[in-house]
Amino acid sequence: MSNYFQLIQNISKIKLGKSPTLFSDTTNKRYNKIINALSDSLEDFFLSSSHNLREKQSSFLTVASQQGYIHVYGEILQDGLQITDSDNNITTIKFTPNYQRLLKLTDTGLPSQYSIFNGKILFYPIPDDVYTITVLYNTDKWVNGLYEIDSESESEQDKLYLTSTTGLSTNDVVVIEPDTAREEVMVIDSITDDDYLTLTENLVYTHPVGGSVILHKSILEYETDEPNFPAKYHKILEYDALKRLYYADEYKLVKYTGLYNDKHRQIVVESRGSEDSTGYFSINGMDYVNRY
Repeated sequence: MSNYFQLIQNISKIKLGKSPTLFSDTTNKRYNKIINALSDSLEDFFLSSSHNLREKQSSFLTVASQQGYIHVYGEILQDGLQITDSDNNITTIKFTPNYQRLLKLTDTGLPSQYSIFNGKILFYPIPDDVYTITVLYNTDKWVNGLYEIDSESESEQDKLYLTSTTGLSTNDVVVIEPDTAREEVMVIDSITDDDYLTLTENLVYTHPVGGSVILHKSILEYETDEPNFPAKYHKILEYDALKRLYYADEYKLVKYTGLYNDKHRQIVVESRGSEDSTGYFSINGMDYVNRY
C-alpha cells in the first residue's frame, strides 16, 4: 500500500536520486514537478473509462416517513439502487427524472421509484419503515483521506470522536467504518478540533475505538492520503508520473511507458474480470487500444 508521502518518496528516489525524509520536506520546490506529475497521473488514470475501479457499492437505512436522503454517490449506475425489505427480498428502485411529481406525493410504503433533487435522493412511495438501500455507483472522488475513531461513538447520538480532525470541514461527507456491517454515510454539522465531529443526524450504530473513517475527495493533501483504488495497483501512478517527468528522455520514456502499459493491461483485465476485456490507454496524448 502506498500513501501520498510514500508515492512522492518512491518517485523522488528514481528521479532525484534521493527521497524526502519528512513529509514537511516536500514543500521544497525541488519536489514541485513530482507532486504535479503524481496528481495529474492519479486524476487521469482514475477517471479513465478503461477500467472499473470507479465502481463502488455502499448502503444506508431509510427512516420511516422520511423522503429525502443525502446524495454523495457520484453517478448512480443504471438499475443501481436496490432495496431490501423486511423479508429480505431485493428489488430495484427505478429512476424517474420527474422529481417535481415525487415532491408532491405523500403516499407511504415500500419505495419503487427515486429521483434526484437538491443534493438528495427522493423516494416514492415515502418509506414507511426501515429498509436497507444498496447503491451501485461511479465515484468522482479519487483520493481517500483517512481518519481513526479514538473513543467509542455511541448510536442514537450525533458525536463521532476522532484522533484528528485536520482537513475536515463543515458539510463534508464522511464514510464511517466502510465495508463493514456498521458502515454509515454522514454529514458534518460542526467540528471540535482534534476531538469530535457533530453530525447532522444521529449515528445508527455504535462505532468502536480504532474504527476507520474516510473522507472521499479530489486532491492529494496530507501524508496519509491514499488513491481511491486497491493498493496493489498503486504502482501504476509511479510509472505514469515518471513517464511524464522523463518526457524528454527517449530511453527512460520508453522504459516507463512499457512498465505503465504492462500494469495497465493487468488492471484492465482484473478489474473487468475477463481476458476478453478491451481497454484504452494514452501515450503522449494519443489514444491506443489494448486487445487481449
